[in-house]
Amino acid sequence: MHPSMLYEIGFHLGAFALITTRGPLLPVRGDTLKAYLLAYGIFRFGIEFIRGNEVQWLGLTGPQLVLIPLIAWLMLHFVRQLRSGVYRMPQPRAVIA
Repeated sequence: MHPSMLYEIGFHLGAFALITTRGPLLPVRGDTLKAYLLAYGIFRFGIEFIRGNEVQWLGLTGPQLVLIPLIAWLMLHFVRQLRSGVYRMPQPRAVIA
């Protein structure tokens, strides 16, 4: 068995350090939290393969089955945000001398 709890502690400490030192990583209010949840969902999905949880369906554990729609919803959110141009920097105004 792997020490998966230590891996999770490392992930959370790294995410905490990144968020606290860099501030909000995305310009839209709430998207930093959503990015954290997406990163953790993907991390946890992978960690579930080395944990001792019981397989539920198609070789996946219960938490993995719950994470699939969560990850898909968050990915859809960020794709829609990117397509709408929310993260683009505004064009600088022309300076008239």
